[in-house]
Amino acid sequence: MEKPKTTPVLFPPTPAALVASNLLEEAIGYTLRGYSSTTLPWKYEADFEARTLMWLVIRNAEGVYELARKDLILLPAALSATRSAFEIAIRALWLLDPKDPFDREVRWLAQLQTEESFSERYADKAEGMGLNGLQHRENAKNVRNFRLAVAAKLPLGYSCIKQLPKLDEMLKNLDQPQLYTHYMTLSQFAHGTHYAGRLFRQNLGCGKNGGEFVYARDWQYPLEICFRAVTDVGSKLADVMGGSMQPFVTDAFRQKFRVALSELRNDESEANYWKR
Repeated sequence: MEKPKTTPVLFPPTPAALVASNLLEEAIGYTLRGYSSTTLPWKYEADFEARTLMWLVIRNAEGVYELARKDLILLPAALSATRSAFEIAIRALWLLDPKDPFDREVRWLAQLQTEESFSERYADKAEGMGLNGLQHRENAKNVRNFRLAVAAKLPLGYSCIKQLPKLDEMLKNLDQPQLYTHYMTLSQFAHGTHYAGRLFRQNLGCGKNGGEFVYARDWQYPLEICFRAVTDVGSKLADVMGGSMQPFVTDAFRQKFRVALSELRNDESEANYWKR
């Protein structure tokens, strides 16, 4: 049997990139150890949903460090995965933010409604094109009935919010509105805007140059965002559930990661295998 062809490595990870990537992997392991110290079973839907979102954050972050360790030329994919990790982390933190568990449940109901809305929109679009949307229509109905039944059992004084707020509103609720700039930047690479093309183009018009303009230092950004996304959600979830992340994600470990990022930030190695 012929062996499958392997993709050649175009920009091997530098020592600084490997150190930072390995520390992100360690951070995920420490976060899971801290999370495992929490008190179970789950009592509230919002807390369980935040735990689910934490796993989505972790899997995206794992994808980022694996890309870094394979080939630094894969930066665009890492930036898109980082955007997902960041957005999902903010949603999880927003769900967990209220100290009152029933305020968290109200927020969870808005999160639940996103599935209902998606299924309805999918069915509408499918049926508009002559396709079968029955399965999604039925799912929307089931989720809506469950959501309304839960909402009816909320204690007196609690009411549902109309819909899940946008990310910038969540960040305002968390008193971190300045973080929205990260979402704006990362979204450029997920959406393929002209700004994202800077990785393959320099300058404009007659003065433009083509190439692949990726530097090792560029990886500092996604690795740092993923580190914060994972550890912030893990710490908040452990805190809400009665555990503690501090014995695992220690101040000393955070400092070690900051030093590694500083080294990576100064790494001028570049992908120069093609330019024209």
